[in-house]
Amino acid sequence: MSRSRCRVLLLSAAPEAYSSMLDVLHARGITAKAACSPQDASRLIHHHPTTVLVDLVHGAGVDEATIETINRLRGRALVLALHAGGLGEFYEKISDLNVDGFCRYDDWKAIAEATPSDDMSFALH
Repeated sequence: MSRSRCRVLLLSAAPEAYSSMLDVLHARGITAKAACSPQDASRLIHHHPTTVLVDLVHGAGVDEATIETINRLRGRALVLALHAGGLGEFYEKISDLNVDGFCRYDDWKAIAEATPSDDMSFALH
C-alpha cells in the first residue's frame, strides 16, 4: 500500500483546531491530511481516503461540488460529521452531504480506534 494514500481526510475551515487529533492519528501510524478549502478537498479526495471527517463546529470549508464528490465515495469511505453536541450553524451548508454517522469533535480516541493504521489492509464495502 502506498504511504502517500490518505487514510483520514479532515475537512475543516479551521484545521489548526484539530492539530492534537491529527497528531494522535499520526502517532498511531494513520496518514491524515486536512483540507480547508474546496480546492484542497478536491485534490485530497483523489487520494482515496477511507475516512472523511467533516467539521460542523468551525465549518467544513467545502462547496457543493465537493459535497457531490464526497457523496460519490458512498460505500468506499466512512463519512463522519464532527459536532460539539448539536448540528451547529454550519450544518445547513452541508445538508446535502450523505454522512455515515456523527462524532463529537473532541472524541479523538474513538476516531483513532475506528481508523486502521496504514500498515493494516482495510477496505470498506
